[in-house]
Amino acid sequence: LFTSHNITFNFTVLDNIDSNLTCNVSINSTVPSEFNSLGIINGTSSVKYKLLPDGNYSWFVECFDDAGNYNKSTVSNFTVKAPPNVTLVYPPNEALTNSVTINFTYFPLDLMGITNCSLLIDDVVANYSNSIVSGQNNTITLSNLAEGKHNWTIQCIDASPDYNSYAPPVRNITADRTPPTIQLNIPDNDSIFDYNLQQIMFNWTGIDNIDSNLTCNLTINNKVNVSNISSPSGTQTSRTVNNLSVGLYTWNVTCWDHAYNSNSSITRTFNISLPDMMVNASSILFNSTNPVENGSVMITAVVYNLQNVTTYNVKVQFFNGNPQSGGVQIGTNQTIPVLNGLDQQNVSVNWSTNMGTTNIFVHVDPPIASGGVKVEANETNNQANVSTTVSGWEFVYGSIDTNSIFDLSDNQ
Repeated sequence: LFTSHNITFNFTVLDNIDSNLTCNVSINSTVPSEFNSLGIINGTSSVKYKLLPDGNYSWFVECFDDAGNYNKSTVSNFTVKAPPNVTLVYPPNEALTNSVTINFTYFPLDLMGITNCSLLIDDVVANYSNSIVSGQNNTITLSNLAEGKHNWTIQCIDASPDYNSYAPPVRNITADRTPPTIQLNIPDNDSIFDYNLQQIMFNWTGIDNIDSNLTCNLTINNKVNVSNISSPSGTQTSRTVNNLSVGLYTWNVTCWDHAYNSNSSITRTFNISLPDMMVNASSILFNSTNPVENGSVMITAVVYNLQNVTTYNVKVQFFNGNPQSGGVQIGTNQTIPVLNGLDQQNVSVNWSTNMGTTNIFVHVDPPIASGGVKVEANETNNQANVSTTVSGWEFVYGSIDTNSIFDLSDNQ
């Protein structure tokens, strides 16, 4: 059984005297012209070739020596069943394409010729060609392959009278012409950030109809800030950017899938600004207008944020006396967790009073001498003070008139 049309006939003739013999090779009892009266050398293997279509055959060799002696070989049978050979060339297996038109290239080979070849997509004929050149690359073109994963192969049928067909194992191809969509999550448009945060988180969701993972760039002010970010489709992705200066910014995200379909999100703006914490004398309040010696008074300071930017963890200190000249802190550091823009928060401590006049100082964002921990739009309004007086008093027992004299020097 031969699976090629090119059949090799190999035989050896032996004679006791002659060195040169004359032979015929018969195929199905017929001597082809090219196999008639062959000059054969005694004892030497002879090889001849013949293209044969599919079918069942018999063959034998008959020879004559110079003296006219004749003999022939036994008859041998063989079958030719040779479908065309097809090799898939392009696209490669597991190819991913965003092209509208795809060229499917293959290499067909059949020595008897090929009638036609068909492109099979998912086992269905999608296109065909009957102008086939055997022994070189051929192409069948297909437009608008449905998006998604498919398998493909080329099936070729050889020439009459055989009409054998052959298709090599399928390859996979994925058509993807739809770009991903990008949803921006945070920050919101026109967000305002405190410069003192020193970092901003950007969060988005990329969604693709086919790919499970996308690649994205984060762009700030029209310049790629973070590139080649792995972003799973349908899942939120975050990146943090540090050390942005004060100012107005734009941002967006560009993503592309494995087929290089790309898309960009809408563009949002955000602002990085400086807060301005302020305290003044009128915002320092006491819960008692007539404090007594060794009493307990609650001091409350109203701390303002004069800028439209939220700031966090604002420290506030209260002092009995000027801290820069020996004043003593009242209580411990107080913290405002969140001070919204253009808002105010109350901070309070308890103070054990002492007789006489006391100057109460309030410091916001200490230490004042070094400008505090936070950078502010105005660093000069973070300190204020007010004075309060605690009067002396005594209990007196007995008769009192205008001539009474009190001597409190020994507390009697």
